[in-house]
Amino acid sequence: MTTTHQRAAATAVALSVAAPVALGVVATAAISTGVLQFGTDPQTASQTWQTLWAQPGIAHSLALSAFTAVGGALLALAIAVSLLYACRRYVSDRALQSTLPVLLSVPHAAFAIGLAFLISPSGWLARLLSPAITGWTRPPDLALVQDPYGLALMLGLALKEAPFLVLVLLAALNQIEHSRSLWLGRSLGYDDWQLWWRLILPQLYRQIRLPLLVVLAYGLSVVDMARILGPSVPPTFAVQVTLWFSDPDIRLWSVGATGALVLASLTLLLTAVALLFERLLSPLMRHWRCDGRRTRPVARYLMGLGLPLIATAFTLGALSVIVLWSVTWRWRFPSALPQSFSLDFWARNTEAIIGPASNTLVLAAVSSLLALVLSVALLESHKRLPRAWLPVLYAPLLLPQLTFLFGVQTALAYFRLDGALLAVIWVHLVFVLPYTVLALAGYWQAYDQRYEMLGASLAKSPVSVFLSIKLPMMWRPLCFALAIGFSVSVAQYLSTLFVGAGRVPTLTTEAVGISAGGDRRLIAVLAFVQMVLPLLVFLLAFAAPAWRYRNRKGMQL
Repeated sequence: MTTTHQRAAATAVALSVAAPVALGVVATAAISTGVLQFGTDPQTASQTWQTLWAQPGIAHSLALSAFTAVGGALLALAIAVSLLYACRRYVSDRALQSTLPVLLSVPHAAFAIGLAFLISPSGWLARLLSPAITGWTRPPDLALVQDPYGLALMLGLALKEAPFLVLVLLAALNQIEHSRSLWLGRSLGYDDWQLWWRLILPQLYRQIRLPLLVVLAYGLSVVDMARILGPSVPPTFAVQVTLWFSDPDIRLWSVGATGALVLASLTLLLTAVALLFERLLSPLMRHWRCDGRRTRPVARYLMGLGLPLIATAFTLGALSVIVLWSVTWRWRFPSALPQSFSLDFWARNTEAIIGPASNTLVLAAVSSLLALVLSVALLESHKRLPRAWLPVLYAPLLLPQLTFLFGVQTALAYFRLDGALLAVIWVHLVFVLPYTVLALAGYWQAYDQRYEMLGASLAKSPVSVFLSIKLPMMWRPLCFALAIGFSVSVAQYLSTLFVGAGRVPTLTTEAVGISAGGDRRLIAVLAFVQMVLPLLVFLLAFAAPAWRYRNRKGMQL
């Protein structure tokens, strides 16, 4: 394409992603420093900082956020590597690639609700073990969910992000000669488990470093999962900042803006520490890889098979218990299964489901379609995604959402646009577009340009070649990217909460809102619908290319 087209595509992407992020950060900083003030008795910047650090439990909240985020990211990496090792031994890559999107499509809030239903003192796991094994005839007084150390939140983050890291590892695995590394290691007497950790993972780490930092940043800024699984007194720092932003006392809004900048600083600090620790650990890892020791079989079975099985059991259990509670009428502890089933609860809450479900469907469909069009325009104009674009695309994923969302809401409120459906779609696009571009970039890079030369030799225009040759061949990646964007939009919580100003309820905001004290059956119904919507889109994304190319073997990428 011409330079004009490249500039047009770059401008559209910048306005979609970079502009709201930059605007939000500037507005948040202005609120924090007192340049932009609320009310008739505003605080100075120094008073805001004093108020922030005077809040009870603030240091504990910061430490809790760092502990759960770092622990969740490391546990997710361990589960992902172990799961990939086990699956490549016992499951085909095609089956694994077909299963992972289904797990990725589950929104974070729905998964957190299912995990809470599973591991809580009155959860399904306790019911399955009681009273035969535990002896419990009533729920025990144990803080298994919302525990003071955030262990349940750490587990939820690890289980939810592990499939994402597995998908990243699979893509990176195709870019190294892992088969030759495994063959060479086996000839030296090492088993496959050792080779995965000593030879394969060090080669893969450089390519998964950025996605791992995204997982770390998400763990620091997550609010929906933290409200469901995390402690409440004191909560994680991201939840506390959200409470300040929603406080009726407008003087605390500047405290929230300052807290958002502190959260961003904590993210940058932990990222720098992770990179420094990686550099310091490199010589030790090099020595460990070459020490010649062989592991015992027990370690291989515990980590190579035990950890994937436990993670899979928890994940499937969390998803299954949502389905059970959504059709349950009576389920007394410690019965392993409900005493009675009924769909009457669905009928009673039809109105409470249709409104949020409609908003969710509209937001996800429009934002994912817009993201798909912009992604194709960007990739078509540049052929290979420039490295300079990576910071722009990853900025919404690496920065805590609270750092810029309240600033965006403030700017929209100034123009009386907050709460508008189009404004919420625009902010959803900020998070959907990066995932869509990254999902398509590899396929666009692998496309054989000789097809375009062949079309040009037949006197076809570039537009005709794109529509009649390239677009049909990219049908499967396009459907897959659309499904990913749809699921990302469905999972949005903070962006809908802030920019929607409470006037655009979705399944995610409603489920998180009633998760603390609502009826389990209503919570399960909302979580079930929230989980099913992206799952149906993924199934359509798999079925549409198969039906389109049913008579054209080898046509699709």
